[in-house]
Amino acid sequence: MTEKEQKELKEEKEPKEAKEKKEAKGKKEPKEKKEPEELKEPEEPKELEEPKEPKEKKEPKEKKGFGEKPLDRMTAKELREVALGLEGIVGVHAMNKSELVAAIKKAKGIVDEKKRQTSTDVRTIKRKIRELRSQKEAIKEAGDKKKIKILRRRINRLKKKTRRAAMAG
Repeated sequence: MTEKEQKELKEEKEPKEAKEKKEAKGKKEPKEKKEPEELKEPEEPKELEEPKEPKEKKEPKEKKGFGEKPLDRMTAKELREVALGLEGIVGVHAMNKSELVAAIKKAKGIVDEKKRQTSTDVRTIKRKIRELRSQKEAIKEAGDKKKIKILRRRINRLKKKTRRAAMAG
């Protein structure tokens, strides 16, 4: 092989960029005459080149789904959205929060942890309070201060019980 053939083989193996660099080195550009700095026009700063790849937009935060937030902590709107996605639940928009939670748990097959059962619900307690108030009015007319005090305390305790029952249920 001659030297020319060897050079041609090397050139074929080298990438195009390397060839362009070699050609640029071989050609020398004529030097510009230096001008005094006072006469030179101020050069504009070079703008930063934008990356070739488009910038990725931040994705909006996803709403917290069923697995991320416990059902009891969700709002009624969130519970309705979850319930609409499940099959077998009808009348979602007419349900209140406790009904929605119960329906979702039933549809998902979640066994509800048994909380401390309140022996009576709020309605029965309030009925008892009304009866005690009527008794209190009757005793007030009779003038027995001791019995009035006892009834007032009972009513007060029952009111507290209704608040606890409402929080539990």
